[in-house]
Amino acid sequence: MFKVGEKIILSDGSEALVVVSDKKKYQNIIIVEFEKKLRVIDRATKSMAYTNQIK
Repeated sequence: MFKVGEKIILSDGSEALVVVSDKKKYQNIIIVEFEKKLRVIDRATKSMAYTNQIK
């Protein structure tokens, strides 16, 4: 279980800060702050979810 405020190591070796980790609401993801942006991380693999960002 990930706790809010906890630093975690992602699958690529990067560090991220856990912002949201509510397993009741989001079963397969956690939301982290990575490089001053919010990112969605797959809970099982600790890898970033693909996002199609609009510039």
